Amino acid sequence: MVAAALTLAVCAAAAPSVATGQDRCEAPVSHTLAADAVARVFASSGAVYGCIDATGVRRNLGGSGVCNLPAGRVGPARLVGVTVAYGLKSCGVDTASSKVLVRDLARSRPLTDVPATTLPLRAESFVTVATLVLRGGGEIGWIAAVASIGTPHETYEVHRVVDGTPTLLDSGTTIHPSSLRLVRSRMTWRDGSVTRSARL
Repeated sequence: MVAAALTLAVCAAAAPSVATGQDRCEAPVSHTLAADAVARVFASSGAVYGCIDATGVRRNLGGSGVCNLPAGRVGPARLVGVTVAYGLKSCGVDTASSKVLVRDLARSRPLTDVPATTLPLRAESFVTVATLVLRGGGEIGWIAAVASIGTPHETYEVHRVVDGTPTLLDSGTTIHPSSLRLVRSRMTWRDGSVTRSARL
């Protein structure tokens, strides 16, 4: 009986391990930015990746370090199924621009790739994607912040892309950048004391 038990233990130890979906998207040292039941977005070794659990397909989305490197800096990020939306910030000398991308991780090309704001980028101005929301069909909404040297207040813009069409929904200095929410098929945000909404 003892010999049989030892044999079973040795066989179990020698048996190859079967990688799970999550194992396929693991990295030695990583930080998760977004995750759901089928995919994960994580930062590892200076880069940000989107990975599909079932297949291990991994896409490089950009950088996770300083924004003045060629890869830029990814953030924030949202994930619905295998569709990921994220801001990508690129910095130069006294400037920072941002764009918003939507990608299906099963494909190599972005579904959406648009500037984060409609305002022209001037010297000593800085554009950041503050918050964003995403639907499963790739529809995206976001709030971008624009700061300029010599301007006392940041200006905010609220945007969406539906059916491939970008739309500026709101702009001003009294928009709350962290107020963006998705409620079923509508996005909501606060401008001053008023809550506004639009279809997404």
